[in-house]
Formats: sequence, structure tokens, C-alpha cells
Amino acid sequence: MTDVSSSANGVMRAALVKIDPAIVLAKVDSLDLRAHARVSAVIGVPLRQLQQRRDVTAFASTAPMAAVRALLELLAMAPLKRVVELLGEHAESPNYEQLAGAIDELVASGSTNDDAVAVLAYAVGESFPAAPHCRRLFEEREAFSLPELAEVAAPTVLAAPREVSAELREQRRARREERRTEPGLS
Repeated sequence: MTDVSSSANGVMRAALVKIDPAIVLAKVDSLDLRAHARVSAVIGVPLRQLQQRRDVTAFASTAPMAAVRALLELLAMAPLKRVVELLGEHAESPNYEQLAGAIDELVASGSTNDDAVAVLAYAVGESFPAAPHCRRLFEEREAFSLPELAEVAAPTVLAAPREVSAELREQRRARREERRTEPGLS
């Protein structure tokens, strides 16, 4: 289980892993990520890679935070509006009981635990006034507990350094020395 007292970024990444991958992939598949769509490359490229590779865990672990945050916002948008409606006049700064009641009512009215996790994680990530209450709900409710993030090696874009033999290095050094000592070259 992820320690919810960890960074907001860690909570957001773990929430994406917690949410059913089919839901995450369906949301990503609904996006127009073609070049003309004017989506920032830092968000669009990782989301296109997620569309192709279909690995939510790798995306959650390695994608830039801007892409993770954007995807989580898309997942949380509709249920967050509903939670705000349920909180009514307390939406700006609810206490723990008010937020817990709104989340309970959200789930009772047909939303899923995945919707609730998206809302809670997004609130933590965006530092909403209710973020401490959201962290507490993650800690106290088994249905919302966040998984540990798996260590996924980020794909490297740099080529591995080539091994150069000592003999080849000596040949190169000798050629450079010859060029320096040739007449007419300065």
C-alpha cells in the first residue's frame, strides 16, 4: 500500500494504478491525440504511447507529471462536479464528515470506487483545501487504499556507450599526433 502521506505526485501516480485499467484505457482511447489536436507534447506523447502500449502501470510510474495530472483530471472531472454539488455550500472547504458523506453518497448514487479514488487523488494533487481529508479517506477506507507503485524502468533514449579498445585508442592518438607534426598544418 502506498503511504498517503507521501508526495501528492506519488498519490496521483498510485491512484492511476488503483483505477481499473479498462476505465483508464477507455478514457485515453476517447482522446484525439493527433498532431493537429494541439495537445502539448509533454502530455500528448505519453498518452499516445499509453494508447499504443496499453500499460497503465508503466505510464503511471514513468510518464511526466503533467501527463499523469491531465489524465487523472479527465477521470475525475464528472465525479468531482457531482461531489461539489453534494457538498453544496460546504464545497469550498468541507470538514472530514462532510467530505466523507459526499463521497459515500457519490458511490451510493451509482458512481464507482474508481470515480471516488480519482476525485480524492486529484484533490490531493491539486492541493484542494480538503486534501488532508482525502488522504485520511485513503488511509481509513480499504476500498480506496492505494497500491504500491511498481518499479518500472523508464525507457532510455540514449544509446549505450560504446566500448573502445585500448588498441583503437592508441591508433587514433597516433593519427592525431601525425597530423600535428605534418608540415603545412597549423
